[in-house]
Amino acid sequence: MKKVLLLLADGFETFEASVFIDVIGWNLVYGDNSTELFTCGLKKEIKSSFNQRFIVDYLIDEIDVDSFDALAIPEDLKFMDFTKTHMTLYS
Repeated sequence: MKKVLLLLADGFETFEASVFIDVIGWNLVYGDNSTELFTCGLKKEIKSSFNQRFIVDYLIDEIDVDSFDALAIPEDLKFMDFTKTHMTLYS
């Protein structure tokens, strides 16, 4: 079974994280059951972009990177605010 690590940071975009959760979850139910998803963060409780609280499976310092096959990192709204302020992509 392939193990995917979803790295969550405060302010992560819930929609972007949900894509990984949804696809890997449906693979366990209706697919070939070949993937498993785990979450990690700098602290045990992480707040999403709209302040929903999530409890991660692992703290980042508990992770053995060699035991995972892939790393997924959803974008965060803090980055988007930076982009809007400092670049002209949204003019």
